[in-house]
Amino acid sequence: VVNYTGVYDANAHTVSVTITGVNNTILATDSKTGTLVADSGTLPVSISDPNYLPASGTATLTITPATAVVTAVDYTGVYDGASHTATVTITGVGGVELASNSRSGENVLESGDVSASTSDPNYEAASGTATLTITPATAVVTVSDYTGVYDAAAHTVSVTITGVNNTVLATDSKTGTLVADSGTLPISISDPNYLP
Repeated sequence: VVNYTGVYDANAHTVSVTITGVNNTILATDSKTGTLVADSGTLPVSISDPNYLPASGTATLTITPATAVVTAVDYTGVYDGASHTATVTITGVGGVELASNSRSGENVLESGDVSASTSDPNYEAASGTATLTITPATAVVTVSDYTGVYDAAAHTVSVTITGVNNTVLATDSKTGTLVADSGTLPISISDPNYLP
């Protein structure tokens, strides 16, 4: 009787039973080959030769589930106007890909999780989650004030808010000539990719 017990490795394995008699005469023989966990089982062999007492043997092929490798690649960063990706990959024997998933995004609102799982019977159940996290950037506020004595000329003040790659997020200006034109010029943004 030749048994086999091992973890799934994508290779074929064989068990066998051989019954021999006088002068090593083979009275009965059989074998069973399997690669997958589902191929596991027993192999009974017996004889009913009147020249021999009853004889039998059973070989057992046992292939147990392997452990898959879960690789999660997260991304965390401040909004920069570029696309970023988080991935999760599950691989098995020999680097075979069993499952994978990804999540890509450019904006803060595209942040989130992505999951993958496998229920391949040749592997223990496996799953993983990767996270894409894009946080708000800080915008640059440029203020141009004016203070002076009335001179009958027009004067302008302005506010400009710029973001990544000098993108103008908001801008406004106010022009005045008279004392009565004096005042403030408030401006703000509510873009989720930027801090208030």
